[in-house]
Amino acid sequence: MTKVWKEASILFRLCEICDATGRFDRLAVHAEDMRERSEGRPYLPRTRASTLIWFAVAGRAAGDERTAARAFQQGTRSHGTTNSEVIWRRRQAYATVNRRS
Repeated sequence: MTKVWKEASILFRLCEICDATGRFDRLAVHAEDMRERSEGRPYLPRTRASTLIWFAVAGRAAGDERTAARAFQQGTRSHGTTNSEVIWRRRQAYATVNRRS
């Protein structure tokens, strides 16, 4: 568990860096890797939810608003994600793409 969580944590940070530098193509790659690592692991619900949010950020940057909105909604609703601070940070990351466009 710890190894997978650490790997997912590093990938999450890489997604943040890609978001900050506008490298949305790389962000999508890291988000996909994070999704693969968290799949089938019930102890990583926030990681799975974060993956969906990062997919939303990348989708929105690519102009795919419909897919981005769906991923964003799934990420904020899924896996028992009720921590308001976590959801707030994800919404900020999602909204950031709007300001750059």
